[in-house]
Amino acid sequence: MIRYCIHHDGKIVVFCGDKNVADNVYKFIKQELPSVERHTGDKLPAFNTSSLYNVLICDQSGEDGLNLQGKHRLAIHYSLPRTVMRIEQRIGRLNRYSASITGVLPVENLILTPNREGFYNYWAKLLK
Repeated sequence: MIRYCIHHDGKIVVFCGDKNVADNVYKFIKQELPSVERHTGDKLPAFNTSSLYNVLICDQSGEDGLNLQGKHRLAIHYSLPRTVMRIEQRIGRLNRYSASITGVLPVENLILTPNREGFYNYWAKLLK
């Protein structure tokens, strides 16, 4: 899904929640994919306007007030908030309710979960 999105003019936003986690995810992905950008909260990301960036890594500051709408978007929830409102807020960064009218595809969502049982896995299953 990730490769498909990148190769078909799509863009990916990875929501990490915690700033340190976002920094580490950015460093890891940057080693394999040079088209990644780290949102820092103090400036508008080039991700919106530049074809040089296909992946944007956000901490919690990127979950509110940031407009990242576009034709084909994939939201990856590296960390999963415990409130549905924050999840909706993240998805809202990528797509507005009227987006389907303008020919924009619905936002695909991917949740990364650990390979063990626990609260995080149960919460992800409940959200399906």
